[in-house]
Amino acid sequence: TAGGQLKKTNICGSFSDPCWNSPNTGATNSSEMNVVPGGWRNNVGTFGYINTTYSAWSRTVDSASLSSAYYLRVYNTTSSAAVPRQNKNFGMSVRCIMD
Repeated sequence: TAGGQLKKTNICGSFSDPCWNSPNTGATNSSEMNVVPGGWRNNVGTFGYINTTYSAWSRTVDSASLSSAYYLRVYNTTSSAAVPRQNKNFGMSVRCIMD
């Protein structure tokens, strides 16, 4: 349920952008992180998944391959979150946090 706890509860059509496509499964935003879907840009420059996926880089680089890094991924169709790795030539969101 970690993904749902991160996701803002808005759905496209009922709120202004940025918004999640329906269904926004399990969204509670109980973490108050207010995650909204920004999608990503692939290695050839095509953008996709704008209202369905939150993808944000981690600062953790894959030690087995310096060309890839980990990222946080949350979909509109699930309440889970994943931390897979991807080639660093993909474009994803970066979340800035003030100390």
